[in-house]
Amino acid sequence: MFSSRTPAPPPLGDELDACRFSGDAGRECSLVLKTQNTPAVRPPVSYTNDVKREMLQREGLPLELMADFVLDHRIPPALGGAPADRRNLILQDHDDSEAKDRVEVCLARAVCAGTIDLEAARQAIWTDWKSAGRLCDGERR
Repeated sequence: MFSSRTPAPPPLGDELDACRFSGDAGRECSLVLKTQNTPAVRPPVSYTNDVKREMLQREGLPLELMADFVLDHRIPPALGGAPADRRNLILQDHDDSEAKDRVEVCLARAVCAGTIDLEAARQAIWTDWKSAGRLCDGERR
């Protein structure tokens, strides 16, 4: 919704990043599932609220609009995205957040099913989450 600038490389969590290089697909899949929708990997609300305030101020928006936005992960923890890395956090309105959540779940399931490579899923959602859902429809990039 906001800045279209995409920082590189994508920030990844330590555990999945190390696993990515091991070539152990079974472990990779179990780690994807382990982090999916797990509150334990998410940063505390005090941290995310501070980041959200900074992002709103950077966009020139009043802090009164905080409730209108969600702080989301560019690469979700379910795909190994770094939960607290500011480069991996974006502001989204509620509609975009809900739509992106559906793409995140679809990609995580597809990675575990072996129909999409983990790295391809990460790169797709990092680059353009709105187009990333096409990977779930059988399109490979």
